[in-house]
Amino acid sequence: IPSSTLDLEWVHGYRAQDARNNLRYTSDGDIVYSAAGVGIVYDKKSHTQKHHVEHTDDIICLAVSPDGKKVATGQMGKRPSVLVWDAGGCTTLACLKGFHKRGISLVTFSDDGSLIASVGQDDNHSVAIYNWAQERKVASSKGDKNKTLDIKFTPSGDQLVTCGVKHVKFWTISGRNMKCKKGIFGKKAKIQAIMCIGFAKGKTVTGTASGDLYVWEGRKVERIVSDAHSKAVNALFSCPAGLASGGKDGSVLLWDRTGKVRA
Repeated sequence: IPSSTLDLEWVHGYRAQDARNNLRYTSDGDIVYSAAGVGIVYDKKSHTQKHHVEHTDDIICLAVSPDGKKVATGQMGKRPSVLVWDAGGCTTLACLKGFHKRGISLVTFSDDGSLIASVGQDDNHSVAIYNWAQERKVASSKGDKNKTLDIKFTPSGDQLVTCGVKHVKFWTISGRNMKCKKGIFGKKAKIQAIMCIGFAKGKTVTGTASGDLYVWEGRKVERIVSDAHSKAVNALFSCPAGLASGGKDGSVLLWDRTGKVRA
């Protein structure tokens, strides 16, 4: 019997066919993404990869903590798990399992990095919140029958926003209880697929399949930025400079605090 073993040196490819918003930077400037069941950290300066290989099925969602040092990845499977791991050494820090079924399609960190929220692929697209360091589920609830496409904690951390096909929901977290109220589109906004969530000037902003941005006051659409993109708005990212939006039209725009395009 040969004594040799195989070492993983390089993973070719990137999972894009059924996963969204799963390409991120770490605090070191490395790029994190996934392919099959492997979490990949790519150092573009040295052109090298590091690998996290402890998932038991394909990874279909990914998030990086606000400090850029930890990664959360969710997988497919009958009893899927979210693994939280160190971006520097690719060692597992926590395993969150036992609640979701079929797969975990979305995962996100709270702004202080202490909580993780996830969405499952069951019929109700159930939502769970974890204290990941304690590997403890804090709260959970049924989500929406329609597909959920994004989940974000509000900057305050005590609320959660989910969106997807024909819905936006605003969640209040109180202990183990989660209560949600549906977003009110009103007469001007179109009920459609809401693709992504961001925050600007203390307000929730969502990107739509039609290319518009909806600005929410509480749970009502307050203002519409028409034709922000010529095709669907697939990504929103809040940063100190403003709000960045990425569209299916291939453009990335940076909106300043007055709502005007800076780049």
